[in-house]
Amino acid sequence: MYGENCGIECGNCLNSVQCDHINGTCMNGCDSGFQGLTCTEECDDYFFGINCRQQCNPNCDGCNKKTGVCDTGCKPGWKGMSCQEECIAGFHGENCSFTCGKCLNSTACHHITGSCDQGCDPGFEGLTCKKACSQNMYGKNCSLSCGHCFKLEQCHNMNGTCMNGCDSGYNGFNCAEECDDKHFGPNCIEMCNATCKSCNKSTGICDNGCHPGWRGLFCEDTCNQRKYGENCSMPCGHCVDSEQCHHINGICMNGCDSGFAGINCTDECDDNYYGPNCIKMCNTGCKSCNKSTGICDNGCNPGWRGVFCHEECIAGYYGGNCKNSCGHCLNEKACHHVNGKCVEGCERGYKAPHCKEGDDYCTNTFN
Repeated sequence: MYGENCGIECGNCLNSVQCDHINGTCMNGCDSGFQGLTCTEECDDYFFGINCRQQCNPNCDGCNKKTGVCDTGCKPGWKGMSCQEECIAGFHGENCSFTCGKCLNSTACHHITGSCDQGCDPGFEGLTCKKACSQNMYGKNCSLSCGHCFKLEQCHNMNGTCMNGCDSGYNGFNCAEECDDKHFGPNCIEMCNATCKSCNKSTGICDNGCHPGWRGLFCEDTCNQRKYGENCSMPCGHCVDSEQCHHINGICMNGCDSGFAGINCTDECDDNYYGPNCIKMCNTGCKSCNKSTGICDNGCNPGWRGVFCHEECIAGYYGGNCKNSCGHCLNEKACHHVNGKCVEGCERGYKAPHCKEGDDYCTNTFN
């Protein structure tokens, strides 16, 4: 105690020695945590110990004014009673409570800022390497472009894998490979129509055309309208009843219409033949018949008449168009319808074979 009537209590003198009995001065200094002549003032912030002569560790957030222990915590990146230790590898920041990002080759990040001084592992970016690659990039420094992932989704940030598969027209681990010519669609699992030359790898539309005999966006329809072949551009032949020919090769499956033959029914009948598939023979009395109907529209051979030249000339006539009259055949018999000869001889007074000229012998004898 000191002062008037020794009524004032001494300050925090070193080792609790008596202060000056008059003015209260601590002649040997102050105890830890205090300062001033009478040792009644606490140490300023960041100072501690006897007479407040020691500085707190600068990594302290504020230390105990007596012991120097950082009892209010450490600044980011430090730990320990006196905040003299860096965060253990893999942690950083306040109270060393934050884990490092994906630093290259698992190196430790900076214990205070968390920055990865040597860069990031593939698939990550930013100072702290905590941000996965985005915007369709992946790999080291996020410098590689993703492939064609389904619905343009982000690929795996490290290896570029498309986790939900590929968009239409692509396949492969990273969806960077185009479908082959026979496949299309997501992951190239759809097959182009077999009638396609090659289809659009996204839609399956046969935009390079169809194989002969097929038509339509997907080459799913056969040729029609009596066409066949490449681009359905070849006209069918003369199929029976105007039927559609085979859509690929043009064959008439049920045969040919009248007047035509051959597998495609494009060959006209040979002379002397007519009808469906040219299997009927023209009448022998025809010069040549109509290849469809068999009618002798070029006329008949001598001795024949009728639409089909199947009738002999009427009795008494012969030859071309049956316009020649027979001679005087014996007993008024008809002459031969082709050459006009009287097969059984002539009437008396006429000379064979046509019995049209007089017989000089008979005339002289009977005159």
